[in-house]
Amino acid sequence: MTEIDLWCGPMYGRKTKDLILELRAAEREGLAVLAVKSMLDINRYPEIVVQSLGPDPRWIPAALTSFDGDRYPCMAVKEAAVILELVKKAGGYDRVGIDEGHFMPGLYKVVLELIEFGVGRILIAQLDLDFKRAPFCEIDLFRELATNVYQCRARCERCRGVAIYSQRLINRLPAFSTDPVVLVGSKLEGATETYHAACVNCHIVPNEGDFREPWFPE
Repeated sequence: MTEIDLWCGPMYGRKTKDLILELRAAEREGLAVLAVKSMLDINRYPEIVVQSLGPDPRWIPAALTSFDGDRYPCMAVKEAAVILELVKKAGGYDRVGIDEGHFMPGLYKVVLELIEFGVGRILIAQLDLDFKRAPFCEIDLFRELATNVYQCRARCERCRGVAIYSQRLINRLPAFSTDPVVLVGSKLEGATETYHAACVNCHIVPNEGDFREPWFPE
């Protein structure tokens, strides 16, 4: 029977770190491990993507990277369906670790197919809410499907309280509620986009046209 572990929560919540630790432990046990993440997570470095493209541009070698600098080899995939292809191509894996699951529309269907294929354990790390506080992608489906759900927390980067949200800033100002959900590492007409862990009191999503102040005090 396939087990599914889900780590979810805000930015800087140690989701990727815990995923890496679990995959390393599986390797030490001699298990066959596949780690994947979305290409969207590496498109902030387009020169690396272009130089690394192999015979099939739908997947490239990359690494899971935690915020403390820990790294684990993985494949970056263009879409969720590629994960199943990689598993079948290898004849199966004991463990499949998926990072940044919120960037993979259709991942839930793929996970069901991985279960049917016989993967022993599937580990998923992803944001549970987008910067507007709305459920991200298929998170509710994964909560119901998962054998174990680990709700991660972080420290608010403004007041050091318990962070449950991810704050998006554009040029140090809170992003508007009308902004697109996914803009990974983008440069918006010269503007700089960053993400931060935020608590209930510090998280801000202004409506377009509202007055905004820098999220971090001057």
